[in-house]
Amino acid sequence: MSQAPRLPEITHLQFVVLAALIDNERRGRELRTLLKSYGLKNSAPAFYQMMGRLETAVASADDSAQLSDHAALLFSRLPDELVARAPELARRVAAQIGSDNPLIMKRVIQLVGLGPLDTQATAGLAGVLSEWAQREPEVQPFLPKDPTDTRELTSATQYLLANRNLDALTANSLSGWLKTVVTPVAVPRVETQTAL
Repeated sequence: MSQAPRLPEITHLQFVVLAALIDNERRGRELRTLLKSYGLKNSAPAFYQMMGRLETAVASADDSAQLSDHAALLFSRLPDELVARAPELARRVAAQIGSDNPLIMKRVIQLVGLGPLDTQATAGLAGVLSEWAQREPEVQPFLPKDPTDTRELTSATQYLLANRNLDALTANSLSGWLKTVVTPVAVPRVETQTAL
C-alpha cells in the first residue's frame, strides 16, 4: 500500500492565499495585492514559486472533497499562534470546511472566538445552540437564560466547543451560521491601464 505524499508545512503566506481561494478563483496579481495589504511582501518569482508548491501539495486531489481534505490537513498543521494572528481568515476556513471537519471548527472558535456579532447573528447562533440542546439535552444547562445576551452566548459556545464533541448536524449548522457572519476577503482592486 503506497503512502500519501507528505504535505509540506504551510507558511503564513500560504494561509492567506488558501483563505482567499476558498470561495473563488483569483488572479496572481489580485493575490499579491491581497498579501501586500496584510503587509506581506514578496517578489513575483517568490510568489509564483509559493503557488507552485501549493499546487503540488494538492495536485493529487481529483475532486473538491479531496481538495477540501488537503486544505483541512494543511490548516491543521498551522501553529496556533499563526491562526490567532488572522482571526477573520481562520473563521472563513472554519465556515468553509468546519461542517466536514468539526475539529477545525472547534479549534478556530477556541483560538479566535466568534468575532463581533450583530442582533441577527446572535439570534442565529442562539438557534444553532438551541437545536443542539434539543438533540443533546446535556447541553441545555450551559445555554444562557437570555439568548439575546451576545457575550453570554459566545462564552457558552466557546465553553461547549472546548468540552463537548460536535455531532454532524451541529457542525453543519454552526458552519452554515458562520458563513453568514464572516467577512469575505476583500481583494484590493487592481488598477489597470488600457491603451487608447
